[in-house]
Amino acid sequence: MTVQFEVVNHKVINKDGWSLLLPRKVIKGLVNFGEPDVYTQSSTQLYPFGTKLEYADDKVFRYGKIKTTSTNAPLARLCGNACVAPGATGGGSYGYEGTLDATSNYAVGSTTLIMNDTTDRAENVYEDGRLAVYPATQYALYRIAGNEAAATVDDVTIYLDTPLKVALVVSSTSITAYYSKWSNVVQEGASSTGYMSAIGMRIGASMTAGYFSWFQTRGQVIIGGGGGGSSGYRTATYNWNDGYGADAASYDPTSGFQMIGYWVYSTYSSYGDLVVQLMLE
Repeated sequence: MTVQFEVVNHKVINKDGWSLLLPRKVIKGLVNFGEPDVYTQSSTQLYPFGTKLEYADDKVFRYGKIKTTSTNAPLARLCGNACVAPGATGGGSYGYEGTLDATSNYAVGSTTLIMNDTTDRAENVYEDGRLAVYPATQYALYRIAGNEAAATVDDVTIYLDTPLKVALVVSSTSITAYYSKWSNVVQEGASSTGYMSAIGMRIGASMTAGYFSWFQTRGQVIIGGGGGGSSGYRTATYNWNDGYGADAASYDPTSGFQMIGYWVYSTYSSYGDLVVQLMLE
């Protein structure tokens, strides 16, 4: 085993109105309780993917990595998870769908698993990803703490955050290994396909490929586009064409469009607002 982890014994630390919550099993060197700056992106990773930052004024953030440089200023635009489901077209670049590899089955309590991944993977590309297992008795989803670099194809070792609760029979259990939804974040509107969900908002003036940042997932925030200017339209949905907010009149959630929260302040006929109570987690 070359990947080293630290198990964080959690306690809530509140300083100047903010608190930080790290995942249970963290890659060594990423345990950081320093004061976060939600407005600044960095070229180096300062926190584990998915780390939760909460403020007393109701704002919640998650930590992740930017995939592509923004073509427009990301201010007031939602961001989305660019990782494709592993079984979909192009999804093999973002995970694996198939079977486990072992000379014997995996018992309850196992935390180290080997996958027949058909792609060589770099070390810890699965950090904060999810392993979906489909045994006959109980489907389950586990957090992946990290992985070894693949020595050969069909041989990717992953480490789970918590032990298996159900034994896995290698010959009959299907699996899907997903990258973290925070490992490839892009500004919404960049893809314009309608297949990407909004997961948070970058509070800053730019997004640079390969950099790391905080993304707001909950609390009051300014979102471009505006809404609430028609009677009854209080639900804020999202316009995947540009990453802005919208009313259900144009992006009706009963037709499948994503709800992101609600308009905070009372509005009036033909006069909408930009302040949304974001509710993405």
